[in-house]
Amino acid sequence: MTKFLKPVALGALFLFCSNTCAASTSVKFGWPVPVSIAVDENVLKKGKEAKIHYDLVVEKDPKKNQINLQYHNFKILELDGIDLSKEENQKTNQKVIDMMTAVESAMPTLVIDACGKAQDVIGLDDTINKTLELLPMKNAEDLESLKTFLKSPVMEKQIKQKSLEVWRLWVETWLNCAPAEGNEDILEVEIPVGATTLISAIQVKNMGTVKEYPDCVKLVADGNFEGEEARKNFAEMMKQLADRIPKKEGVKPFTVDMVQEVSRKTHMEVVINPKTAQTQTALVESNTHMKINDKTKDALERHEYKFAWPKE
Repeated sequence: MTKFLKPVALGALFLFCSNTCAASTSVKFGWPVPVSIAVDENVLKKGKEAKIHYDLVVEKDPKKNQINLQYHNFKILELDGIDLSKEENQKTNQKVIDMMTAVESAMPTLVIDACGKAQDVIGLDDTINKTLELLPMKNAEDLESLKTFLKSPVMEKQIKQKSLEVWRLWVETWLNCAPAEGNEDILEVEIPVGATTLISAIQVKNMGTVKEYPDCVKLVADGNFEGEEARKNFAEMMKQLADRIPKKEGVKPFTVDMVQEVSRKTHMEVVINPKTAQTQTALVESNTHMKINDKTKDALERHEYKFAWPKE
């Protein structure tokens, strides 16, 4: 069970809020609704590379003044260079495929307002149940234990934050801060860590127009999560998560003093149309450093997205 703990906890370190900096390039939300957008994503995680595909289905809620974004048709196309469209490759990698499908497709419905700001995450129970169905676990006791863990308040918050993180990479951060071409600006952000919220800052720069996408600009942002306060709050969050896991005989309980060092550097890029906030490409790369119980671990994670918008 503990193998699920660190990746999920670290996934919540950077959650971008709606503080506004002195933007000089106005990015306004104007996605066509309804719309279905094909997304290809390249992932580097835990030393493994994968190519995945899914559709973003964006629709207006007929009963409420809101927009719902859902993920459909999730597929893993390639794993470490292995073409998974071939049946023989699927069979030999089925366990890994099932695990990745369960983890990567665990995205509930995101609720967005007419200005492009994330308002809520709904359908969490259905998402967790689907994830459990896809996991290649056969032991009923392990599945029930994991279900209890995933449906705890702390974990539900982490899953919601994952959905919000992706949207804020694709759209919302740039609605809040987009400097003039060639200029830089600072956007203050809130980083929720357990029950505490830390205030940090990211540096945003406008790299100018992109030849391949003449109506778009390239925006980049860099931020750091580090320091003693960050370490203490991260350790407390880890303990909250660890306390939800059933104790096993002979396993030393997790304590906050086990976390000795923690830091994370995050780099983001988008190519986006400022008139509509329609993202063409996006990238987020994070370098995480941890020292827990005298064991050091450094990890690189990268997600690259390419959007195929339907032709008008």
